[in-house]
Amino acid sequence: INIAKALLLNSTIEVLDISNNCIGPEGIDAIINSIIKASSTIKISSLRIGSNFIGRKGGFSVKRLISEYSNLRELCLEKNDIGAEGGTEITRTIAMTMCYNLEVFDISQNCIQARSFIELEKAFVNGNLPNIRKLNLSNNSATDFGGMHLINGIVSFIANYTDIKLKLEELDLSINNLGSRTAESLAQMFLNDNYPRILKILNLSDNKIGHAGINFLMKALQFQNFQSLEHFNISKNNLKTSGTILFLLGLTEGVMTEINLGDHFCSSFSST
Repeated sequence: INIAKALLLNSTIEVLDISNNCIGPEGIDAIINSIIKASSTIKISSLRIGSNFIGRKGGFSVKRLISEYSNLRELCLEKNDIGAEGGTEITRTIAMTMCYNLEVFDISQNCIQARSFIELEKAFVNGNLPNIRKLNLSNNSATDFGGMHLINGIVSFIANYTDIKLKLEELDLSINNLGSRTAESLAQMFLNDNYPRILKILNLSDNKIGHAGINFLMKALQFQNFQSLEHFNISKNNLKTSGTILFLLGLTEGVMTEINLGDHFCSSFSST
């Protein structure tokens, strides 16, 4: 509460990091109320409130922040037990609100589930995240259905907003129970004629992409669009030896400096 009061008196703070403080839902609600109340005078553009146990109730407070405060460039909500209902409220608000300034959005480790991914699909379809650069949705029980919808939304944005151009450089979808349908949608994104070759970091680790999924991604390797990637993590996805080796052979060009293919139980990486 004291932090909330202090915010009303300070017009110079641009980055507010209060992560790992066990603030809880009431505390975060007071802080968000102060930000909204002083929106005409304060300069906060980065709000980091991860690991504060804000829960579902805190998710509703974040919903109000998104709808009533348009200056945020960075919003980090990781590890807050927001859950499916709170996540849906937050992402639905993004789907209905032009978040023109938002560049970094982290809602990882909150178990927001597939419904929230579908709402984010709508946000991209509606053009409400035109300047997003970094999107961290890791460890949220999205399932292949949710992952597919999210990527389809990005594909729709690329196809329909050619005058804006996608800005997304980092995408973390790890630990979400994603499968081959999400991989297929990703391949379609890379193969889209309007894809701006912007994505540099892609994390798909600890999912269920499997051999079918890697086959879809291999098709994208035949085109230069895939080769903007610098860091690619597809570890723990149950790839077969043949698919892994063929994937590596496809990376003979481009700018990739790091690839993680660990924990696939491949029988051999050596020639015989």
